Amino acid sequence: MILLGKPTHPAEIVRDFEISGTVLGGVYGTYPTAIERFLKDSGFEAEHTLFPQATVNIDNAIKTAGIGILGYAHTKAAHYITIAYRAEDDTFVIYNDPSARTMSAQLGLADGTGAGAVIYSVLDFIHETPEILFSFSLITVK
Repeated sequence: MILLGKPTHPAEIVRDFEISGTVLGGVYGTYPTAIERFLKDSGFEAEHTLFPQATVNIDNAIKTAGIGILGYAHTKAAHYITIAYRAEDDTFVIYNDPSARTMSAQLGLADGTGAGAVIYSVLDFIHETPEILFSFSLITVK
């Protein structure tokens, strides 16, 4: 929400998801459709794609929208990351992922704030991170 210019207190987001968005009370996380609904209810254009690796070009979809939320399964569980596209240098900033930070460091890139990890391709990130099994959800936001 911060990247979208509409900072929202985390408690407000949690409250919304607890009402109608968690899987088994949050034990198994949050439904991607709940994230999409929350974004739409907050006034944004959001589009949800299931199994995006098989159906869309993930990099192009995020470039077009500007912001993406990617859900992926990894060897221990599942995880969501937020991705912002930076047109000025044709890179992506991934938030909330230690593997992306490792890749960013290996590429010699930095976002300048320390908050995210800069990479050249989200699809390459998925393919080159052995712990990631597959992506199950992509929500793009304008």
